[in-house]
Amino acid sequence: MMLALQGRGCHNINFVTPEHVVPQILEALPLAIEAGLQAASMCWAPAQVAT
Repeated sequence: MMLALQGRGCHNINFVTPEHVVPQILEALPLAIEAGLQAASMCWAPAQVAT
């Protein structure tokens, strides 16, 4: 998915509330980098809940 986003012109990839998939992201990230991922920044941001 990260490489596909980059291929479509994305310059950064933001993960919003990724707690449930952090292990998968940490496993996939090195593989994506080896495959050419060059996204400028990766942000981990909590979701904002309207009150």
